[in-house]
Amino acid sequence: MVKPLQLIVGAAWCAVSSHSFISQSRSTSRPATARGVGNLLRKKDDNAPAASKVDKRGFPVGDPRAKGGTENDVGLQVGPLMWRFPTNWPYPEEFYAVQNSESPSAYFDAHPDAEAGPFIPPGPNLDALHAHFERHLPTDARILDLGAGVDTPLPPTYVAKEVVGVGASAQAMAKNSKLTGGTNVLDLNDPELKLPFEDNSFDVVVCTSAMEFFTEPRRLFKEVYRVLKPKGIVQIAFTGEGAYDFGLKERKASYWQNYTDAQKMYVAGSFFQFSAGGWSQLKGYDLTSDAGTEAKSGILAKLLNGGNDESSEKFGIFVVSSSKAAKPPADATPLRRIAADLWDEDALLPDERRLCAERLNARYNAAVETEGPDSPEAQACLTAAPSLGLVYKYLAPMTKVLPVPIRANLAANLAPAFGLPGADTAALEAALLEGLGLTPPQADFWRPLGALTSKLIAEDKIWLLLDVVPCFGFPGSERHGKLEELVEVLTAAQATLSVVLDPPDESAAAALAEDPAAAVPAKKAFPAGDLQLLAVELVVTDFLLADGFSASEFTTWLSSVPKESLLKVLADRKAFNPSAKAYNEAKAAATAEADAKALAEANKAAMEAAAAAKAAEGGESS
Repeated sequence: MVKPLQLIVGAAWCAVSSHSFISQSRSTSRPATARGVGNLLRKKDDNAPAASKVDKRGFPVGDPRAKGGTENDVGLQVGPLMWRFPTNWPYPEEFYAVQNSESPSAYFDAHPDAEAGPFIPPGPNLDALHAHFERHLPTDARILDLGAGVDTPLPPTYVAKEVVGVGASAQAMAKNSKLTGGTNVLDLNDPELKLPFEDNSFDVVVCTSAMEFFTEPRRLFKEVYRVLKPKGIVQIAFTGEGAYDFGLKERKASYWQNYTDAQKMYVAGSFFQFSAGGWSQLKGYDLTSDAGTEAKSGILAKLLNGGNDESSEKFGIFVVSSSKAAKPPADATPLRRIAADLWDEDALLPDERRLCAERLNARYNAAVETEGPDSPEAQACLTAAPSLGLVYKYLAPMTKVLPVPIRANLAANLAPAFGLPGADTAALEAALLEGLGLTPPQADFWRPLGALTSKLIAEDKIWLLLDVVPCFGFPGSERHGKLEELVEVLTAAQATLSVVLDPPDESAAAALAEDPAAAVPAKKAFPAGDLQLLAVELVVTDFLLADGFSASEFTTWLSSVPKESLLKVLADRKAFNPSAKAYNEAKAAATAEADAKALAEANKAAMEAAAAAKAAEGGESS
């Protein structure tokens, strides 16, 4: 079996070149805002406003408006601009391991007396959760209770259109009088889970004291995203460790035993971040009755708690919420429309959706400039989302070989070809798989092409692949016909360039002719990688993609190009990747600066509002 790694970085194959695609989309730089899970899950959020203090649970304290929220966001600890997630899903498989792995429904069938959520006793914390729901749940909503149990903790005065329950225990849900829309016994940890509801059918999804039992959260929350209406909201509520047991400890994911409440909040946030691209307004709340205050202790605590040295609400209550963004209108910018089309493509990571949208938008703008907005190329860029998902399906085995920016570059520049009129998608797929080394390559094409480009770095091979694969998708076209000559032309080009750039040392030859024993210094050879890169650049740009320029015309032209001109083309090409990397790093830094500026402006607005309120209070008292 052909190994993709060998084909990508070794001799057999994967290649790419140059001018046919947008320059700044070629960078493979890692986004500057991506952070490792170690930093992500630290108790203190070092992206909080500088003036913020940290409460005893590790959350920044202060006015919610200083965190990107509103006056309505009581208890807000992590605002929409404060989350920082790594590029890839950060949790290993054992992170969600459970001691008892039998299906939840089988467990509850075998233990009919076992409790099933939500495990929040009456008291200040439950009151705080009710108040939170009153502030944020729309009236007359159709609600899905995810992980439903004996109660759905909606406010006593709240009236829903209906509440539908999905859980593991039929016995527990039968006791829940709030489930007016029926119950469904499902294994929410099924890797192939399909919720039995239509798309866009719920206004609200609530999930209380259940996230600790989820072992397939990305699949589950992709389904939640599907059944939620645009602008609908999700509220995940959880309690601190030790708030309940009831013999269910062996069914909790392993991380739950060791993580702090702040870390668990970030884990819940990752359910949204890595399940679909259309989530917005991700927020984390600490609703604990003493949130943001110093812990009571000593004699005063005993007096306040009736002689008990512990707080009356020992375990905290927390909420992570998000909403499903509405698709942009038809007159929105192309970038917004392209990005929105990628929300539902679950094969893409969050950074890949962003990068692919930017690259497709760049190609769209170039096509508009040269061919017009209604041209096939421009329209193919706007409708490339399904093809992008197809390409990513084939790239899945290469996740560890190709970093995120290279995968995004490859997919975004190949996907539009699948949508062009007359495209042979089967031929495109076959060429892509052979070029990546995922299926046996053609002995008379990919293998010799791989040998001729064996010294190229992986990124430059990817660029050659991007230029070659689309030519396979249009049988009968001039470029498809040129594929039969490509290996021969590239071989001849390397031979020609070798003579021009690496000529034989005539003086050394003369010296050896006079005295075969003479000590002649070894000639420094022209770097093989540079020669291959220049040959690929010229053959692709001035032969394969140059319509009306035959193989013989190209070969004749190449032999007449001065050495100085060839070296200038090579220097420009070699400088391309570093310049693109610098561009993308600067863009990432600008994005981070914009986030910081938005937080600073929110902080300033909050301070001004607080000062105005204080001045108003002073006026009233006087």
